Amino acid sequence: MSDIYGANPTFGGAFSSDQASLVFTSEGDAGLGLLTQGLQATYARPIQRIFELGDGKTQYYVIGRAEGTLNITRLAAPGPVSISFLTKFADPCNVKHNNISITVNAGTLEDCPIEGSNAGPSKYQFGFCLINNLGFSISTQAIALQEQVSMMFASMSNDAAGGSGSGGGSQLI
Repeated sequence: MSDIYGANPTFGGAFSSDQASLVFTSEGDAGLGLLTQGLQATYARPIQRIFELGDGKTQYYVIGRAEGTLNITRLAAPGPVSISFLTKFADPCNVKHNNISITVNAGTLEDCPIEGSNAGPSKYQFGFCLINNLGFSISTQAIALQEQVSMMFASMSNDAAGGSGSGGGSQLI
């Protein structure tokens, strides 16, 4: 049977992402669970394009320093857990110990494995995190106090299956 657009698609398999886990690490316990509802991360570096005056068409890229932001939405946790998290991740003197790690386990569905892959976990690590903004909201439908935490971070790395193991990984940007 021929595709009406002339495409010849293939199916590579399916996987489930419901086995993702989020880990906050700091000196001591930074609070387990933390009732996290959502996370958004952005890691960027400024790049300026410079052109040479004259007839030449030479251009140069001037690369700036990378910087990142994390936005976390979570339910307001019980007092001791919330205070522990906020105290550790808002303390600029503790920044060298404030790291966040997101691991997405394979969760591969047994009936349709991903072809040509061992479908290992993918792990993103954010280093030197510091809270720089905190907000709260509540709605009549949910009646749960939600906390919005914004953080800045200085490094991001990714360890995929078969990567360099603990502590290593590919430095992004």
